[in-house]
Amino acid sequence: MINNLETLLNDYKRTLDSDVKSLIELHEKDTTAKGRPGKWLQAVTRASVVLLGANTENYIESLVCDGLQHLSDNKVTARRYPENFRLWIFREEIHMRSLSITDARDVTELSMKLWSDVRELPVEELNLESLKENFANPTPKNVNWLMSLLDKDSYLSEVAVVVDGASITGEAGLGELAARRNRIAHGDKHEKPDIQDVKRLTKFCQLFANRLKKDVGQTIGSCLPSK
Repeated sequence: MINNLETLLNDYKRTLDSDVKSLIELHEKDTTAKGRPGKWLQAVTRASVVLLGANTENYIESLVCDGLQHLSDNKVTARRYPENFRLWIFREEIHMRSLSITDARDVTELSMKLWSDVRELPVEELNLESLKENFANPTPKNVNWLMSLLDKDSYLSEVAVVVDGASITGEAGLGELAARRNRIAHGDKHEKPDIQDVKRLTKFCQLFANRLKKDVGQTIGSCLPSK
């Protein structure tokens, strides 16, 4: 078990408890009280979806980035990193340079660094801030891209969790969350999730978070040298 990934999972769940679940409890307290429920209840469910999306985005990108940093902290040699991640670094570095025939040496040197059997990759060479900027939003497309850097192509096609007896694919659950969050965040007043939507999406995110931590942890663990 990689401790920092476990810590991220626990922090994510605590954040959902303090943010989203607190809003759910506030909503239920008002709807069960005597008299007419407050008009602000719709705002509570809309805010819950935005918070759920934001916290989930932070968790997913932090999980992958912290996993990669764990390799750097443990002085893992370059060739042991996931192949697609090294290819992404290569393309990012090349994109930042103005290439010409005289720059061929730079390309060769970068290739030797990223595919070395003896050289480690210091954390500043992992381009993790650029990775986060490219991720941006936990849509199915972006999550598949992020996990492809760990050599897991079409990741969400193989992921499903069971929420209240119903199977929800990773693509469907994240797709609904991202679409609703974006519509609310961009001012769509017609997007009105009810409290059951919020509860279902929250349960999905918690279960998906468990699965993602397991898969990222296994991949990062396989990159570590055997003791």
